[in-house]
Amino acid sequence: MRVAVFLEHRFEQTPDGAVWTDGPFAYGFFTRYLDVFDEACPVARVRHVERAEPSWFRADGPGVSFEPAPYYLGPWQYLRALPRAWLAARRSAREQGRAVILRAPTEIGSLAARDLIASGKPFSAEVVGDPWDACAPGAVSHPLRAIARRRHLRAQQRICAHAAATAYVTAEA
Repeated sequence: MRVAVFLEHRFEQTPDGAVWTDGPFAYGFFTRYLDVFDEACPVARVRHVERAEPSWFRADGPGVSFEPAPYYLGPWQYLRALPRAWLAARRSAREQGRAVILRAPTEIGSLAARDLIASGKPFSAEVVGDPWDACAPGAVSHPLRAIARRRHLRAQQRICAHAAATAYVTAEA
């Protein structure tokens, strides 16, 4: 069985199709899903680049194949990419015969959650952050910060309320 893993991270893809990251989501991160599933399909923002930087790590590999969502930075680019992001999320969430994990908070996962909830397809959630803290005064200096804070919190609450299973990554909350 395959699993789609929706996450809020930006990746780069080189012309040979390889997917790269400069963050914590290198190939080794996704192999933990292969203990249970035959294939892990991360669904995340992917930007096309000409070459990988020497400091980047491969994110794809045997059993891990990406399903790219539109690449955007910030709320204005997100609004422009929203129709394409929604289609990508919907397509990945609706694929029959595979499990879905939403690593929350996540924009692309929130789009998928709407479709999953409406269709009654079960999904699980991995809560890895607190959107209330992430958008707190002083943490973000954007004029729409307060609106985003409430919106992201409600989206995460909705994901958790409808998930068939939820894992929380926290030491205190």
